[in-house]
Amino acid sequence: MFKYRKKVDEKIAAKVVKYLVKTHITPNQVTTFSLLLAAFAAVFFSFGIYFFSVIGSLLFIFAKFLDHVDGQLARELKKETKFGWYYDSFVDTATYILMFVGISAGIPPGTFEIKFFSIINFDLQNYLLFSAISASILNTFLGIIHKYKTSKDFYGFPETNKVALEDGVYLIGPITWIGFINFFFLIASIGSVVFVIYNIKRFVKSTK
Repeated sequence: MFKYRKKVDEKIAAKVVKYLVKTHITPNQVTTFSLLLAAFAAVFFSFGIYFFSVIGSLLFIFAKFLDHVDGQLARELKKETKFGWYYDSFVDTATYILMFVGISAGIPPGTFEIKFFSIINFDLQNYLLFSAISASILNTFLGIIHKYKTSKDFYGFPETNKVALEDGVYLIGPITWIGFINFFFLIASIGSVVFVIYNIKRFVKSTK
């Protein structure tokens, strides 16, 4: 399923790029537009209302799809630059952070509260949000440092012939639509921490 999803992404992005190359739209403008979409998505998520969350998920999916478009457009126009790479990395990170902040703001208080013997209350939500944001920022810094030292991209998402981990972000759509956006926040937050640990190991190995 994920392999098919990935092929669809590439095919749709390629068709969109065919039209964009005939315009004056630049790759960086596409990247900026994706950031704006992610910002609007975060606003809709923050209301904590099902209907708005659905709209937010659609905006976020479109924002992440444009992440495929800007890269293909840059290659097609032969406008791949260092600034474009760094800017794309910044926007990609900001997009995820906006998603986490937006969803977290819309989660009802006490949803992830853990009680110990009715005496100690532990609110897991704030820690999940902090961990997700920290992991996103750290991932970006690892990528930038590796790019600076080797001039090569570093932290691509793991994938096999059948599964591309990056495509998992599209699950925010169906999971939100069935009313489990809080569950997505939980899984995505934990997943971001696991991913940064995996990247730290790769970074250490690649710089030896």
